[in-house]
Amino acid sequence: MSTADPEAGLRCDLEEDQELQPEHELLLDALRRQYLQLLTPTEIDLSIIPEKLLHSQRFQQRLYKDVFEPCRYKYAPQERYTARVIKRIICAIEEAAFREGYGCPEIDDQLIDFYATLLSKTPSASSITTPPDSRTHVTYTITALATITCASAKSAKHCPVQEVLTILESRSVISGSGHTGSRTWEAALALGELLISSQHKRHSPDSALSKPRCPLDVDFELRGNTVLELGAGTGFISVLCAKLGANRVIATDGDWRVCDALWENVELNEVEEVVRVRRLFWGSGVMEVAEDLEGEGAGDELGNGVGAERIDLILGADVTYDTTAIPSLVLELHTQLTRRSRPSTSSSETSPSTSMLPNSQPHALIAATIRNEDTFSVFISELENRNLKYTIHHLIPNKPPILYYPTGTEIWLVHITASPPPSSISPSPSVGSNVRQVV
Repeated sequence: MSTADPEAGLRCDLEEDQELQPEHELLLDALRRQYLQLLTPTEIDLSIIPEKLLHSQRFQQRLYKDVFEPCRYKYAPQERYTARVIKRIICAIEEAAFREGYGCPEIDDQLIDFYATLLSKTPSASSITTPPDSRTHVTYTITALATITCASAKSAKHCPVQEVLTILESRSVISGSGHTGSRTWEAALALGELLISSQHKRHSPDSALSKPRCPLDVDFELRGNTVLELGAGTGFISVLCAKLGANRVIATDGDWRVCDALWENVELNEVEEVVRVRRLFWGSGVMEVAEDLEGEGAGDELGNGVGAERIDLILGADVTYDTTAIPSLVLELHTQLTRRSRPSTSSSETSPSTSMLPNSQPHALIAATIRNEDTFSVFISELENRNLKYTIHHLIPNKPPILYYPTGTEIWLVHITASPPPSSISPSPSVGSNVRQVV
């Protein structure tokens, strides 16, 4: 469904709106996040809404205005998907009414009329043929839940504006071209949630509102720093880093087809001044620019040789699934983590306690969905072979979630740094040691 006003973003008039309690605002926000991420209707968690609230006409009115009204979105979900979601909500209202002994539940006129309109415009499932390479807009809300309040909506006379990013991606596990880089995987979403929560904690430390969880002891900064993403796929993490304030982001993948689609997502989110797209074969140390991307960005300042500007933070998500590629991946990590940097041009007024500045030690954060522990063990063994220092963290999803992803399989986060050179090793036995930490 196309929006009537492409500049409307996530802003919409609420002049005739009824007030709700702050906790009800958060419930609407949670439903909106799940809807925009295109969770299947059965995956959308309706259990968070009390049945009495679900029956409320005021809540149903807000449900239509805050979640489904088309003018709200620049890239609204497809009409057929929206109809399926609303059908599930109507069924939930009817089932709750039956349990409570009501004969016929009242459903808001706008909501039911919108549903009827969608049904009249939506073809049957049997008549729809989906090409294997088809992609759809998936919108991720990247504002921490703590910043969404009823008070802000009331004072501004409109729904609170939320920061989002939209990714064109396939819903298939493997694309028609035979690669897995066309969808955003759960490890990327878990890593993204960590990035959002950590930056919220860092830049809003005195907020009286509830704070998202950040499980890492290391205090890393995105603002003003350079980020390299390995195996970027759809580019979700790279675009997110740009939105969170990274100075430069280099999104890399080994497949030109993935790189081309990745650049579409960079342009879609209007972060092309920050994000560069490069093809990188792990272990080669050479970042290539596609012919049709030669004019994008402001050039490749990173270079490829000794003395090039060092990257501050390396990120990767679900890049450890192929044992044959793991040695090259770890070689690339070693190359980037030990790269010599140009002299820093940072201001002398910068606080020396701020982490991840150009002269500080670079870090890598690799998120991995543990589908096969033996494969993950190969990755850990290669890190040890390269004398890289690491700690392992068990990523536990935020409650309530910022991003939504499957949680049935564990996701581990590996924090990696280069071990100190022999001349600087402390006699302490803990220096350079590898620690497995469950958080």
